[in-house]
Amino acid sequence: MDARLELNEVLRIGVFDVSGGAVEWNVAPDLTLPRDHQVCTDTVCNVTNSFTVGYQNDFSSGICPGTMLWSYLHQHVGAISGTMFINGKEICQSLPVYGTDPNNKPGNEKGYVVGFKRCIDKDVQGNTVRVNKGDVITVTGLYDVDPKSTRALPLPGGKHGGVMALFFYYMDCDADTYAADYVCRDSTCVPVGKGTGTYKTSAACEKAC
Repeated sequence: MDARLELNEVLRIGVFDVSGGAVEWNVAPDLTLPRDHQVCTDTVCNVTNSFTVGYQNDFSSGICPGTMLWSYLHQHVGAISGTMFINGKEICQSLPVYGTDPNNKPGNEKGYVVGFKRCIDKDVQGNTVRVNKGDVITVTGLYDVDPKSTRALPLPGGKHGGVMALFFYYMDCDADTYAADYVCRDSTCVPVGKGTGTYKTSAACEKAC
């Protein structure tokens, strides 16, 4: 079997809302919101939250142990950076790319966040990171709320409404660490949706397949 196809059988994508469920909210000078894990000074807002590696139930619930192949913190206008830590050790940053075209060419609109340099990106940056059960992943997102900031010109500095801090990740999961059943296809065990397969574990499938 082609190695790429074999790897793709266990890939899972997920998202962690660093705000704890607000999804979209506001940042502004001195706007500290404990419920949204946000602390602000007069120039910078910091939103930080942690989650523990264990089992991935679905797209927005849990993260499996395995190899992280791709990740970044999705942010909006005013974004400074997104940083990932594992057990307190800084691993990488994602950085927003701001548009530069004053004529607002689609995809390069001046002042808007039009892309990201990703934190982990196996294909483009050549980096991956291993996470194990029990590891604590902490993500910190910083927003510029300095009223004098020129970061997003021609958009004004200071308050930014409707911001996000969604940490997307792509995992090559260890066996039986995500919600799935298994079926045997061409003498190979393939994970399928929970409740839709013949076998409940990869081991049971491998034994019978």
